[in-house]
Amino acid sequence: MGKGLLFALLLPALFLADKKPQPKITFKEGGSYHVVLNEMLRLTQQFSQVDSALVEPSTRFTTYHFTENIDKVYPDGSALVAATLDSVMTKIFVSEVTDRNEYFRFNSNNDYDIGNRLRDIRALPRAQFLGQTIRYVLSADGRIHHFENLSAFQTGIIARAYDYDMLHALLSFTDSLRVGQLLEQGTGAFAALASGNKISMPYTLTEIHVTGEITAAATDKRLDYRGIFNNPPAKIDYLEGIAYPINISNFSGGMIGSL
Repeated sequence: MGKGLLFALLLPALFLADKKPQPKITFKEGGSYHVVLNEMLRLTQQFSQVDSALVEPSTRFTTYHFTENIDKVYPDGSALVAATLDSVMTKIFVSEVTDRNEYFRFNSNNDYDIGNRLRDIRALPRAQFLGQTIRYVLSADGRIHHFENLSAFQTGIIARAYDYDMLHALLSFTDSLRVGQLLEQGTGAFAALASGNKISMPYTLTEIHVTGEITAAATDKRLDYRGIFNNPPAKIDYLEGIAYPINISNFSGGMIGSL
């Protein structure tokens, strides 16, 4: 079970230091960038009463379009960032990823989807930030130091008194780790380099909180990283719209990417 993030468009403010020194991120105050994030999530659930040969995986693809503004650069190299979610599209396939196996689709640029599918539990968790601006301080190693206003989203969700399933789904996506994985640069790769090419850090695969062992290697023009996820909990109460106790066994997860 794994989740991968692929940065389809990197911030232009990202560049490598000269020769052997560790790569770093330099922010330019007043900069504004269009950032595209592509997320792929593949899940396979095994029920004890179902033969494993009959189990079909589900695959979710989500594309986010953000506008990110660098509002302020601090003396330590960190920056105050304002990220606005301009649009989101998500598709879910059951079994093979083909058109005939499409189970659900939501595109915020489609008027029909906004009118008829926005409130669906399969769409709203990822679409809850549409048109909203998330403010956070991004450290020079690419990781979010803290959020300025994420708690306001969490408080608003609780105040709306959603049904149990939807409450779980919405709060899951306002978890600082979940949002951080979307907005952080390099998925911990820069921090790994600064720590001797390896770092152990909290991570989530959807609602499953795990430990990520991230390794990274850099050349003058490229940064490659990979991660192995371990230490999953024995049981969770919610997973991608499914709100009942789920035992976790035969767990495996990881990621790979480059900048």
